[in-house]
Amino acid sequence: MARAKRLVQFAQSLDKVTGEVASCSEKSRKKRAEQQERQRAEALRLMGIGQSPAEVFKIQEVQTRMRRKAQALAQAQQRRSEILAERLVDEDKWQEAAEDHQRQKRASEKRFQEELGTLRQKEVSKYLRKMTGVEDPSAVASTATEGGNLVFASSLIRKNVATVQSSLHPSRSHGTQEGTPSSAPRASRFKFAGTDDKESGETASLGRRAQFHWEPKLSKFEAQSLRRSLDAQKRRVLRGEVQRVAGKVHEGPSFRARPETIHFENFEPDQVYRKTVEITNISLTFNTFRIGPLPEELRDVIDVDFVPPGRMSAGTTTSFTVTFSPKRNADIFSKLSILAPTGPEEFPLLCSTKKTVLTFSPPLVDIADFVAKAREEDESTSEALGQKETDTAEAKPLDPGKQHVVTGHRISSHGHLS
Repeated sequence: MARAKRLVQFAQSLDKVTGEVASCSEKSRKKRAEQQERQRAEALRLMGIGQSPAEVFKIQEVQTRMRRKAQALAQAQQRRSEILAERLVDEDKWQEAAEDHQRQKRASEKRFQEELGTLRQKEVSKYLRKMTGVEDPSAVASTATEGGNLVFASSLIRKNVATVQSSLHPSRSHGTQEGTPSSAPRASRFKFAGTDDKESGETASLGRRAQFHWEPKLSKFEAQSLRRSLDAQKRRVLRGEVQRVAGKVHEGPSFRARPETIHFENFEPDQVYRKTVEITNISLTFNTFRIGPLPEELRDVIDVDFVPPGRMSAGTTTSFTVTFSPKRNADIFSKLSILAPTGPEEFPLLCSTKKTVLTFSPPLVDIADFVAKAREEDESTSEALGQKETDTAEAKPLDPGKQHVVTGHRISSHGHLS
């Protein structure tokens, strides 16, 4: 039965849908027929007045399409405006909630600070009552007087404590005198109108000036970690960073100095010399620098007047002044270093004293006389060598029992020259 009911319901719904579709189709058919009839009548009318029905219908169709498109755009714009308004409302609600939360947080922090201050004040008051024995030792002066001066209750208590201590330790009381600083009354931290600053003493100002400086006690691991971090930072500063811009890697120096060598020539001791150095950023993009520490031997004679230029774009120039105040008459060969994000750089720094340069003018030489004398010397030398060779060729071999030949002369065995 249930299946039969479902089949009957399905058939009824199918018939209903079919009827609705048929009625819609019939309505659309009638509508199209009416439209075609109107178009035929309009075409006849247009042809009667001499116009082209196809052109007119095309224009009307384009206008209709544009009107529908404009309506669709207007509806889309309206929907976007509504969505934007809803988002703005949601953001306003979220912002109000966030501001309300921040106000509550600030109010709670303020209440916490007030409560903490009140609690701290109570602790201080409790400590003062415990140490002095009075409710507020620093609020109101005591009615007791000494020598016409007002005395605070706290000072009276300190005097009583000192008296008790002297009675307990008589050796200490005899060792102190009235003129010593230990027996002098402590100066109050309050100041009355009409009193001199010197009367209040310097102990209070010294106490306020010497503030306690707390330094954390690091464990071995923390000290090692801190040392490693400092060493790594130092290595990064000395190594520098690689500059990459648009896929290009900058290599080489990042700054150029003019003059390239900072040279102080012919200086004299106890004089002051200044030289301006221009530094140009020749890297690919923004860069900056600062002057590095000077060597120990130059800190008393070299001074650099440098104002940090901030970020320098590529190609910009800045300058600083190097002041040289020599104390000794000695040459200096050193370097001036700068520290930049791309790494440290150095520029030569030379300081040279006055030096003596020897110059002389050689005498003029007549080439003709020189050549003639050289030829005469060559001829005389050639003649002497030829005569010597001739005498040597005419000489006979030596006879050890009769004669000897010495430099072209014959000497007999009896010693007579022949």
